[in-house]
Amino acid sequence: MSYFMHPVEEDQYVFVACEGAMSGTEAESTRQDVKALLGRRRWSRVLVDLTHLQFHPTAVAVLELSENLCFDLPLETRMALLVNADQTKCRRVVEQMARNRGVTLACFTEAGAAVDWVKARPGK
Repeated sequence: MSYFMHPVEEDQYVFVACEGAMSGTEAESTRQDVKALLGRRRWSRVLVDLTHLQFHPTAVAVLELSENLCFDLPLETRMALLVNADQTKCRRVVEQMARNRGVTLACFTEAGAAVDWVKARPGK
């Protein structure tokens, strides 16, 4: 698996695109890199694009992957997860699991909607 991580300065979020096959170890490494970048920038927003993975993860795999990505992130983190349409079957479970870990996460199938949501500033 490889990933591309890009800080979007003007909107203060980190864009992460994952491709290839992803193991739990690789997801952990990605999460550590994202957490470090968020800490250095003092940001709390992430958009993770899973649409270019080599395989189409099942709903359970998306759940496990999002759990790995959310684990130990700062409580105020807001994460948009961009997935393929067939991966949204467990959307509510994935979002609730993230909330249980203190991360506000929403799943999207359209990039524009994911970007708009991650850029939004609730309460302002």
